[in-house]
Formats: sequence, structure tokens, C-alpha cells
Amino acid sequence: MGITPMNDKLDGLEVSLQIIRKRFLDRVEVWLKTASDFKLKITENSWTDAQLDEVYMQLHKIAGSAQTFGFPELSDCARTAELAVERLSWGKLNAGERCFLEIESFIVVATSVIVSSRNNVADVVRNIELSEPSLTVSTEKLSVFLVDDDDLLRDLLTRSLLNDGVQTWVESDGNAAMLRLKEFSSGLPRNRPDVIILDVHMPGVNGLEILKYIKNDERIKDIPVLIVTRDTSESIIMEGISHGAVDYISKPFDIRCLQAKIQEIARAHRTKILIADSDTFLSRAMSRRFQQAGFSTQEVQDGGRILDAILDYKPNVIILEASLPGLDGISILHKMKSGKDIKDIPVIMMSSNYDSETVLQSFQFGAQDFILKPIDLEEVVARSKGIARRQRLQDYLE
Repeated sequence: MGITPMNDKLDGLEVSLQIIRKRFLDRVEVWLKTASDFKLKITENSWTDAQLDEVYMQLHKIAGSAQTFGFPELSDCARTAELAVERLSWGKLNAGERCFLEIESFIVVATSVIVSSRNNVADVVRNIELSEPSLTVSTEKLSVFLVDDDDLLRDLLTRSLLNDGVQTWVESDGNAAMLRLKEFSSGLPRNRPDVIILDVHMPGVNGLEILKYIKNDERIKDIPVLIVTRDTSESIIMEGISHGAVDYISKPFDIRCLQAKIQEIARAHRTKILIADSDTFLSRAMSRRFQQAGFSTQEVQDGGRILDAILDYKPNVIILEASLPGLDGISILHKMKSGKDIKDIPVIMMSSNYDSETVLQSFQFGAQDFILKPIDLEEVVARSKGIARRQRLQDYLE
């Protein structure tokens, strides 16, 4: 896919894409000489480890970003050449010949893409004002902290987020990111991001170490973290999720899909779930699963404390056990419905026993759903998401 021809009017994201695509192609064109020189060194068997590392990292970056910028064929070719360079570094049999052929193929494809796109690029850039994108009016202000060492991807993401009215903080390496996180931790909560986006492999501290730091800091541990990386090995993904990342997106990615994912995570993070269950183990298991999905949670084990907890925490959804000690679930529902500020909060009732009278009373007093124990954590999260979504729509319509 080449550069999209200029339409009469481009939206802000498309403008940003066009600008970054041109810069990306300019950079690839400059780097082709390095690739050609390295190809010659392969035939002479005279490359150095430093040159090998440089070629590998450039191919790695192109493979991870070319498709995002609209050049899937270039991304595929760079990935194949990257693997060939890696085999060369291992000293594999016939690796030099294979590496020569793959880099030559990459040069041919890159040259073709640059030539075929050049006219469209010129037309586009002549019609685009190369200024910072204007902020759109957003009904819900969001903020994002982005850490990635690829400057073109950073620029594209920053522009696309600004176009959506999202405030952004940006760092290019792990060491700078750690300093910024310490500022977030010591500052006011309102000056912290709603979502953190982390690359894994970066100069300085890597993304997984940064993730561990975030989750061990009491003041910022609840900020949801999205991993964006080219490394989709199962070990990396599992380590990221186990250390508290809410999700991951592999490079290359569709920028609009990433935008949607950020919005989804931010909405979930702003959705507060109050879990009222006397079973401490189950309550904590639910809380962990909701937090992994990006939600904020609070737990209560005593029915006598739940009304105060509701008023203080102001949850968006309540998970309520029917047989709480101190004050049972039906009584709590009854008291909620007579309270002006809390009567419309959606409640999901849970019970270990299927008692038709309890089920009937639950719905009569306003429960949105009823779940029978033992529960499926994924089902509880899915039902809560649906209820929170309907409540947001209802609040918007009102």
C-alpha cells in the first residue's frame, strides 16, 4: 500500500499519517546506502559486530513500524532480512549468502516503495500545513504517558492522541521514563496519566522493569499499563501480564485500533467496582481480575460498612453478596433505593443458594443482575462491563 492520495479534506489522524509516512520514507531512503555497504561487507567477510548490530536494529525498527505507516510489504521484507542478519550473528552455515540475498531483496522492495510513493507524497505534503495538530473538543479529558524509542512512532501516536484531545507525556528511553514516573508518584493524582503505554525493548531500563516499578509504587500502581511491542513471544507476553499489564498490542499495529484500545482502557480505569463479599479469598480474586482488566476496585466484607463505603467510594458498579454479615444484601438494596445519591448505582447480586424469593426481591429492589456461586471471574467482569457501558449511555442520554 502506498501513500493515500490527497482528498479534498483529510481528518486530523490522516494528516498526521501522511506527514509521518513521508518522514519514514525519507529515512529509509537515507539508510539504504548503509544497507548496500553492509551487503558489500558480507561478500568481503569484513563486517564488524557494531555494524551487524546497527543493521539488525534498523531492520527491527522498520519491520515494527512500516506496516503501521502503510507499507506492509516493506515490513514483511525487513522482518525476513532481520532474521537473516540474526542468523549471521549466530554463525550459522551459509548464513552470509542468505543474508546477502535477503538484504538485496529488502533494498529492491524499499526502492520500489519509495519510487512508487514519491509523487503521492509530494502532492500530499504540498497540501498539508506542517503544524502541530489542533486539539479537538473532548467530552472526557484523558491523558497518556507514552514510552517508545522509535521517534516516528512516538510522533504518530502523539499526533493521533492530540487529535483526539488526549494530553500526552512522552519519553524515548527507560531511564527518562523512570524519572518521569517518580514525578508522577510525588505529584498530585490529577497530574498523573490515565494510561501508560510501554515498549519492551528500549535503551536504558526495559519496559518490563518499568512495569514492575509502576506496580510496586503504591501511588501509581493502579494506573493501567498497555504493552506495545514487536516481541510477541509467549514468555514476554506472560511476564507482562503477570506483572500487571492490562493488555498488549503487537507491532506493527493499526493506529485506529490502538486509539480504540486506549479509550477502552481509560474508560475501564475510570469505572470503579465495589466488591462486597464476606469471602476474603473470593473478594480478592475478583478484585485482582478486575484490576487486570483495568478497573479500579475496593473491597468490603461487612454489610454494616457498605453504605458508608458506597458514599465514600462512589462506585460505578457494586458486586453484592446476598448473605453479608451485619446487613444482608436485600436490606442493603432497600436502603440504597431510598438514598438520593446512590439509588441509581447498578448492583449485581451474588448468592451461593438459588432461592427464588431472594432472586425476586433482588430484582424488585433494583438489582441489575443475579449470579449464582460458584462464579466464573470472566463472566462477572464481562457482565460488569456491559452494565457499566449501559449506565454510561443512560447518563449521557439524560
